Amino acid sequence: EFTQVGKLVGPGVVYGSQSELPESSWPAIAGIVTESASDGNGGWYVAGNLDRVGEAGVTDVVHIGTNRKLDTSFIPPAPPQTGTFGQVSALAVSPTTVYVGGPDYLAAFSRTSGALLWSVEMERVDALTVSGGTVYAGGTFTSVRDGETRTERERLAAFDAGTGALSLTWHPEANEAVAVLAAAGSVVYACGAFTVVNGAT
Repeated sequence: EFTQVGKLVGPGVVYGSQSELPESSWPAIAGIVTESASDGNGGWYVAGNLDRVGEAGVTDVVHIGTNRKLDTSFIPPAPPQTGTFGQVSALAVSPTTVYVGGPDYLAAFSRTSGALLWSVEMERVDALTVSGGTVYAGGTFTSVRDGETRTERERLAAFDAGTGALSLTWHPEANEAVAVLAAAGSVVYACGAFTVVNGAT
């Protein structure tokens, strides 16, 4: 009773700009793909709730290189605050670092090895963007915890990109969830379900 025969591609595929067909060299991914980000060189970081890439079992964040093969040198560990990635809900990439957000954490990993550089505990992170030396996060969180220190942050927060130190000067307050962030120069743009920021509608 089937009506089509084709390659099994899974939930993450790559298309050429002039083709309606997915790239045949892209490996099949098993699981759920929620986020992706270019590595700037033709490869991609892919995240979500992943089971396999091709025949290889993987963590929930992987790098697929320009050769369309799984980068087996990039193996990020789960954040220590949670012991699991859960379902990744935010991903951003800088020239040296991959930033990953999910339920109860924000973490930074080396682009080359996947080694954990820093992580903080916070409620769900749904949006990330990097500008200069700062990582901006948005979501439904209302606080950030680093060790024994818990600091209130109403759905928007900024961190030092290299150390993960929470910014003490940038702390706008949104009354509802932040879903999308972008940054250009000194300006940060936010979209979401909120209607009030810093008391202004």
